Amino acid sequence: VIAAPHVMKKQPGLPKMVLVFLFFCISLAMVPGALYIWSLIDDRIGRADDVRKIYPDADVLGALPRLDRKQKAQGLPYVEIPDFKAVADDIAMAIQVSVRANAHPVVMVTSPRPGQGRTTLAVALASSLVASSRRVLLLELDIRDSSVASLLGLVDNTGVTDYVAGNVADVTKAVQHTSSGFDVLTAGSTRASSLAVLSSDELRQAVERLRQLYDIVIVDAPSARDVKDFEAVSTLADATVSVLRAGSANYADVRSVQQAGYPIVVNAVARPGILTLWK
Repeated sequence: VIAAPHVMKKQPGLPKMVLVFLFFCISLAMVPGALYIWSLIDDRIGRADDVRKIYPDADVLGALPRLDRKQKAQGLPYVEIPDFKAVADDIAMAIQVSVRANAHPVVMVTSPRPGQGRTTLAVALASSLVASSRRVLLLELDIRDSSVASLLGLVDNTGVTDYVAGNVADVTKAVQHTSSGFDVLTAGSTRASSLAVLSSDELRQAVERLRQLYDIVIVDAPSARDVKDFEAVSTLADATVSVLRAGSANYADVRSVQQAGYPIVVNAVARPGILTLWK
């Protein structure tokens, strides 16, 4: 007798929608864990407190709020945005106190690497300082990556390189006045070697003359990554402030600034309620 093959009865499974729901719940439960792991391996700074966690004694002057695209598109008026201006004013006050021993200080604004907001901070400081009845000059010495003229909407870009090249006889003739009240000397329009310009006797003499005409000179300087340019500019300054961009600068950047002994300004910090992928 040939027995009929045994036929396995198909067990009823979970409905498809239940499986989808379970998968969704499991995935959702994994999100906090994934975010926590990401927070452990992500070494970017997101706010001033992140700097103080690494170096509790770090000299953090303030944290500028992030500007959105619409605010950036306004150009210079961004310095009048209330929460941005309030922080910039506090930072400017702290800088004034730190350099009060110098009659006509030259303050350099730099960063460990490009893209941190040096020009944003330099312009904000110049605007804040001039509001306290100070004669302020914004001096652009980031020859390789100049942007002050476009940011301020200046048509004439005659500046430092033109003077050093001998195309302008008197450096004060290249200085322009802005609607915010401070004066500016841009990097210039003449093509030249940045190091040759920044290490020239002509520039050194010009800076010495200009410092006597102003209460304070704010220098928009190269980043420390442009080592030779940075070193040349640093010899002209009495004090230095370093800016770190939230979501970009990391612990190594903080360490390099701390080792140099520079006060720190954290830039582009997310406002409360804005979701970010960094701490």
